[in-house]
Amino acid sequence: MSSDFFDIFADLSDAKEQELKRLQRFYDITRKFQGDRTLQIEEILSRMCLLLKSLTEVCIAKGVFTRDVLEAMIDQIDAGDGVRDGKLDPRELFPNCETVDPDSPGEFLRKLEQQSRSGPVE
Repeated sequence: MSSDFFDIFADLSDAKEQELKRLQRFYDITRKFQGDRTLQIEEILSRMCLLLKSLTEVCIAKGVFTRDVLEAMIDQIDAGDGVRDGKLDPRELFPNCETVDPDSPGEFLRKLEQQSRSGPVE
């Protein structure tokens, strides 16, 4: 009778260990995905900053506008959304663009699991 108890306990321990391994695999995949995505975003942002800085400097050098005019326009646009925070909400530029709600953590993990088994999931 007691061996049945220990067999059940061992089976439960094995199941918990398998579950922990599965969760660790999800965590590793998620961490890699987030790291890769962060690097992509940083790359895009760096290129956009270089382009914006170059365009600004050329326009000032050619007399298209002065730094004072640029700063005044930045302040005006910043105040346009009702909050002077030094940022512009992208939805101000693209008001008709649909936003996509992020997946719940469970849905995100489900997609990651499918992707790790068969390739990208839409």
